[in-house]
Amino acid sequence: MCYRHYLKYTTPESSLTLPHHHGTHQHTSGRAHEPSEPLQPPISEFLDVKRISKPRDFGEVQSRVNYNLSYFSSNYAVVFVMLSIYSLLNNLTLTFVIVLVVGGMYGIGKLEGRDLDLGFVRATSSQLYTALFVVAIPLGLWSSPFATMLWLIGATGVVILGHASLLEKDVSAEFADPPSAV
Repeated sequence: MCYRHYLKYTTPESSLTLPHHHGTHQHTSGRAHEPSEPLQPPISEFLDVKRISKPRDFGEVQSRVNYNLSYFSSNYAVVFVMLSIYSLLNNLTLTFVIVLVVGGMYGIGKLEGRDLDLGFVRATSSQLYTALFVVAIPLGLWSSPFATMLWLIGATGVVILGHASLLEKDVSAEFADPPSAV
């Protein structure tokens, strides 16, 4: 349980009153959590095949999805990142366009507004940006980013919602829920 009281800090010049919480620890991430609460559930709990079962009805599906999405949110974020990397590795043209745009913007930014002088040609920053986008936009459209995004949304939805609906709640969470009316 978290009790709040206010700490008063005084200096000769000013006075400052700040809220203070008992029973919580402040971490480098900036968020407070209870000392007994784990930051991320162990991977063995996330991949526990013994807890996979068919839900009885749609109410149980909703209950499982609500619980698992909040409990395993960091694991699901990792799944999303892994599927994103997989989709970029399967669409090398899109990966090339992303690297080209990021590298081009970085390189033009390193010029700090000066012209690029190659000896036989001189180009201003605006000309370099124009050339970059004249090349990147058609390549980007050709690399089918919309199909990749739709695949990523669909694959992430199937994997995450499938896992969340098939994985039973933890035993302690089952007892914490109030009994449902039948």
